[in-house]
Amino acid sequence: MSVTNATLHGARIDAELAMPGADWLRLGSDGIRRQDQRLTFATADGAVILVSYDNALIRESEAFLDALAHGGGETTSEEQYMRMVAQFDIGEGRVAGDHQIEYMIHRLD
Repeated sequence: MSVTNATLHGARIDAELAMPGADWLRLGSDGIRRQDQRLTFATADGAVILVSYDNALIRESEAFLDALAHGGGETTSEEQYMRMVAQFDIGEGRVAGDHQIEYMIHRLD
C-alpha cells in the first residue's frame, strides 16, 4: 500500500511526508505477519527523518484473513493482535570537497 499523506507534529517537531512511503505486510515462514512500513519526512528546518516499523507481529483470525483476502473489511480487536515499535532515524548530510557527500545517521531511541 502506498502512503501519500502523513505528518509529524508536536512540541519539538513539525514535519511533512517528503515522498510517498510504503506499507507492506510480510508473511513469515512461521505464519506470522509482520508490518513493514517506511516513511520519509522532511522537517520545517530541513532535517530528514526515516520512520520505520519492521517488527510488528500480527495474530490473525478467520475474519482477519478473510478481510486480507478480499481487499479489506472491518475486524474487531478480538480478531487480531498487533505490536508495533516505531524506529526514527535522522540523516544529516553535507557536501564536502570534490562533490562528495558526507552523512551522519542518528537513531532516536
